[in-house]
Amino acid sequence: MCPFGEPAHLRKKRARLKNLPYQSQSVVMEDRMQYTNFILTVFLVMVQTSVVKTSARLDGLDRLYFQHVGKPGEALDAPPAVASLLPKLLRESDFSRKPISIEGFNVRDFRLPSELWGRKLWLRQIIDLGHPRITELWWALYDHERRSDVWYFSPLTQTKDKILSNYEIKDVSTAGKDSVVLRIQGSMFRPGGAWWEVGKVLTFSASEDGLTFSRVRNAFGFFHGYDPGNEYTVSTEQESRGRFEERTFISKQENTLRRCGSPDPLVDGEPKLSWRELERVALCITRRPSAKRSSRAFKEPSFVERGGPPQK
Repeated sequence: MCPFGEPAHLRKKRARLKNLPYQSQSVVMEDRMQYTNFILTVFLVMVQTSVVKTSARLDGLDRLYFQHVGKPGEALDAPPAVASLLPKLLRESDFSRKPISIEGFNVRDFRLPSELWGRKLWLRQIIDLGHPRITELWWALYDHERRSDVWYFSPLTQTKDKILSNYEIKDVSTAGKDSVVLRIQGSMFRPGGAWWEVGKVLTFSASEDGLTFSRVRNAFGFFHGYDPGNEYTVSTEQESRGRFEERTFISKQENTLRRCGSPDPLVDGEPKLSWRELERVALCITRRPSAKRSSRAFKEPSFVERGGPPQK
């Protein structure tokens, strides 16, 4: 018996049929078909209403100086060449886990661990390599093949006292059931010989509504100033008792740093060490007794966040 009850016009027609000595098979079949169609229509409406979800969102990156250039269902504010790589609909077969080069752009897709929330999420990364020192970056979230939020980043921020790094996602993982982690590597080479190489850990709170940026851990950093004889600075951050503990080691003795495998891009060229190997080298250096220590709360902004201190 249908919980919605039989339509009134069918009940009346069925009552009239009971008083007739004989009804043809075609009339009976017509009644059954009308009733069946009614039940199927109601069922489909209920199913469609229950499964429709709004697009998953990617929120909070403005804290890291990203600019929000696209929202679900809205026009994308990006150059035509970039927009062509971020269509509104992107089939599952068109995502690529390996980096691919397309007309001066580096494109790579990352499958996000979102099955627990009934989502199929991908994060597309586009890097514009057209400038010799400064790259431009776009991150676009796709939910069930449909484009959601798009964010743009340039290391040249709107502030006069900060120059950040050319970021690139290295890998994606989870931290418990409700967090997604992006490991980011960044670098910068300034005219005159200054350079730095950094690694970040971006943690996002995750739910069926999407991802929201929570905090950043400055996992490692190698810094060298403009003067060839200038000091080398190496820093690390580790989570400890609900805070970030920072260690910083400063030295003019390059050999001291090289014993732990510290990179020098001006001598070695592009870093050959992986993200985790660079973190290991930085930890080796900053564990020295003379390293300076400090700490900050999870919610306290660091240099790379809005509201953070102007100098590293």
